[in-house]
Amino acid sequence: MSRRFLIHTISLMGVLLALACGGGSSKTASAPAPVPTPVTVTGVALNQAMLSLAVGGTGNLAATVAPAEATDKSVAWRTSDGTVATVDSSGLVGGVKAGTATITVTTHDGAKTSTCLVTVTGSVANTVGTPTFSLPSGGYASAQSVVISTATAGATIHYTTNGQAPTANAAVYAGAIAITQTTLLQAIAVKAGWTDSPVASATYTIGGNAGWTSVQPSADSRMIYVSASGGSDGNDGLHENTPLKSLVAAKAKLRDGYPDWLLLKKGDTWNEGIGQWLWSGRSAAEPMVVSSYGSGARPVMITNGGQDGIYAFGGGPSHNQVMSHVCFIGLDLYRSERDPDSLAFNASPGDTQAVNWLEGSVNLLFEDCRFRFAQVTFQRDAAAAYPLKNVRLRRCHFLDTYGDHAQGTYIQGVDDLLIEGCITDHTGWNTSPKVHDGQPSMFNQSLYIQETRATGAIVRDNIVLRPACGGIQLRPGGVVEDNLVVRAPIAILCAFGGTVLNNVVLQGTDLSPDSEGHRGWGIDVNFDDPTSTSVLCSRNVVAHLDGSNDNSHSIMSLSARVTYDHNIVYQWGVQPAFETPGPFLDGNRSVASYNQLQGGPGTLDAFISEVRAQSKDHWQDAYTAHAVNTYIRAGFGM
Repeated sequence: MSRRFLIHTISLMGVLLALACGGGSSKTASAPAPVPTPVTVTGVALNQAMLSLAVGGTGNLAATVAPAEATDKSVAWRTSDGTVATVDSSGLVGGVKAGTATITVTTHDGAKTSTCLVTVTGSVANTVGTPTFSLPSGGYASAQSVVISTATAGATIHYTTNGQAPTANAAVYAGAIAITQTTLLQAIAVKAGWTDSPVASATYTIGGNAGWTSVQPSADSRMIYVSASGGSDGNDGLHENTPLKSLVAAKAKLRDGYPDWLLLKKGDTWNEGIGQWLWSGRSAAEPMVVSSYGSGARPVMITNGGQDGIYAFGGGPSHNQVMSHVCFIGLDLYRSERDPDSLAFNASPGDTQAVNWLEGSVNLLFEDCRFRFAQVTFQRDAAAAYPLKNVRLRRCHFLDTYGDHAQGTYIQGVDDLLIEGCITDHTGWNTSPKVHDGQPSMFNQSLYIQETRATGAIVRDNIVLRPACGGIQLRPGGVVEDNLVVRAPIAILCAFGGTVLNNVVLQGTDLSPDSEGHRGWGIDVNFDDPTSTSVLCSRNVVAHLDGSNDNSHSIMSLSARVTYDHNIVYQWGVQPAFETPGPFLDGNRSVASYNQLQGGPGTLDAFISEVRAQSKDHWQDAYTAHAVNTYIRAGFGM
């Protein structure tokens, strides 16, 4: 039997057997139903591309998945900023605080999305109260604890101490904050359904007599009091209630080589300067002191009439012609005959200075002094047999000088120089129509340290504003650190070795069109002297040149001995290869925006007004170079 016949027979027998078992009809197993082919999603669309809500309001978004016969129409929702707007699984959007957020719907396969821009508006009534600090900005001798609070119940306070602006992602305030070193404290308060509070800030300086030099009388110090308003040269001058009247009479009571104190009454004005200085203190620990007593503004000495306010040359009666260990603290020397707004203005008054120190001396301190319309000079005379060294200019003001080769301060041949925490503004020029010699010049600088090979110079934490040309000229080399220079044709120059570190240069300018050539230089370490040492130029910010020319430079050098490290250059005309391209958190910060952060108007003039008001009796650490620089650098992520 063939194989085909056998199979057929078996099949037939199976049918007959089924019939024999009672089946009236034949049945066979059916094939499975065919599986439908999945319909892929081709897109998703929202019913609104933009949605406006009030704080606390809600709105519905509907998602339409295409095509209509798509197999899987499920979607997921998310918001770009849950502090502004929320969204649930049904597309219900809630407004949390004023601002904008993007709501995104995504198909289950993740391939298709659609977005809606949500704008939430809030009223002033729903703004969280600005945080307040238990301590005001200022200097404190020891570590402090600061409590932060807000008037809005239920609000959460976030704070920073690193210079970054606080957000809802910053550290949560949970109790008093320990301030153990100089700190910029900033805080913001937030609450669901409310607009975030404005940022509050305070700067605290800890230790070191709040940054001031500590000077105390000795057991045998003679205290000499002088008052222009209530004194008499017939008095003994040895008590506050028996002051002398004239500075000449007061000086006559000083003893050379003793730690005597000459004290001028605050708020008084003299039509004379101190004149020639001929005395020394006992030692660095027991100096002679010229300062003030009482309350009010710094005592003013009007230094007109052809004589320097304070001058030292010609030798003293002892110490081998070296006048040393002297402190001048809290004085105001004003040359009103150079002030075009003064009734004493004289268009051709001759050339005199606020301070003209040419004698060999050791350990001189000028602190919290203000010098107006007159230059300050420390220059070792070529014929002097003794050095001029350890000169400290701290927290002084150099303001409004002008004329031929007019500087804020001119220094030459001084070893171990310190210029720290000082303020210079509007030096080397004056545009008043009354003034005939106020033209800006490349020879007029703010802090001008000449290139005589003095050693040990440190220029630190100074604010230099609007010089005619040079802001800081450290030609002998040294340390230029943490200074702020604004609107300078040449902000910083350092030569013959040293360090240029952590400085901020903003809003560079060109020289006057009628002056000598174009400028617009941020930092100049342009030297190539084989006898000089290397220069480190590191972590400086040079940003925002006002205008541009073919001679503008952000950081300039021709020397291979200059090392550049992590400098930031931003929007400064001709850009060198080492400019950092960004992106930055906020590269547009300025002294104007900083002043606004402190609660004042957001203008350069308002910032300058606060800076010029600084004194020991009215000191704000928020208006130091370090505090401002911390804010600017944070905008660049430094």
